[in-house]
Amino acid sequence: MIDEEKLKHARTVNLPAFLEEEMGLTPVAIEGSGRFYLSPLGSEKTPSFHVSYKDGVWLWFDHRTAEKAGGDAIALLRRLGYSFKESVDRLAGFNSCHNVTGTTQIKGISQCDTRKEQSFDGKAVKLEKALYAREFYARLPDSGSTVERYFTERGLAYHPEIGARLYVDFKNSTKYLATPAPYPSEIRGIELREHFPAHMELSADFRKKRKCYGVKSLWVFKRDQSRLLVTESILDAIAGEKLFSMPDATLVALNGVGQAAEIERLLKYVTPKEVFVALDNDDSGREAGKIIRRILETNRVKAVFPEFNGKDPLRAYMSRASDVEAKRS
Repeated sequence: MIDEEKLKHARTVNLPAFLEEEMGLTPVAIEGSGRFYLSPLGSEKTPSFHVSYKDGVWLWFDHRTAEKAGGDAIALLRRLGYSFKESVDRLAGFNSCHNVTGTTQIKGISQCDTRKEQSFDGKAVKLEKALYAREFYARLPDSGSTVERYFTERGLAYHPEIGARLYVDFKNSTKYLATPAPYPSEIRGIELREHFPAHMELSADFRKKRKCYGVKSLWVFKRDQSRLLVTESILDAIAGEKLFSMPDATLVALNGVGQAAEIERLLKYVTPKEVFVALDNDDSGREAGKIIRRILETNRVKAVFPEFNGKDPLRAYMSRASDVEAKRS
């Protein structure tokens, strides 16, 4: 029989201290008393393991799609393969140099580095948003055939590997095409584009709804990385691969002209020989194009600005396809 005092101590042990002192983990971000870590339950690059203090107990939650779980310190050790008794014994025998709120205590003096915590604030907010986006995406149904029709009705190629899904906002009676960014294996945000009939794409007075959940991010569809096609939206990029005859190029969507400077960051991970930039034919598109041109010139990458008729590559492609169909009939 397990002693009640030992059990109480095990359940209320300072979990961040245990993770850091006993298991060798390092917090990637700190927000108040909460911590984000790379999950001890599996390999990952984006920290999904969150620990927070609530009602006298430290609780953890693993946000990963395939490993959603949570609980107290005992539940964590059980998850790691320990028996209930082994978990309680190990936790009850742990003596921390941290106090209950997670700040280090040495001879009664708090040594918590508040400047470090403040520097993590921005990271923590972004992590919260990214984790929310991952949870949101995980709850969406596959809905492959409906999503496929959305692309094919516009004459576009359907790429199931980009992971687009259907989201139904029942409250506002709106359907959205939800696409993870930058890609499904490393979700930071979800780009939502209103789901509507293809014939409405070319309507001048139709205003489609768009929004983003999580962190605003570039969208990237990795293929041949020696050639990149950069557009403003995801559908522009997929239309552009046909419009400019680039079936193997890596596609990149800014998801807003304000993201133009992010191309600099992208070039740290890919080394293209040439980048085709096909942004919207409007003032903001042209300004974003100038920013990208400067970035490419600085990095000594060939920049190509293909010409097309229409406001954006999607409309240009659909207009051209419509004209071809009209001539045939």
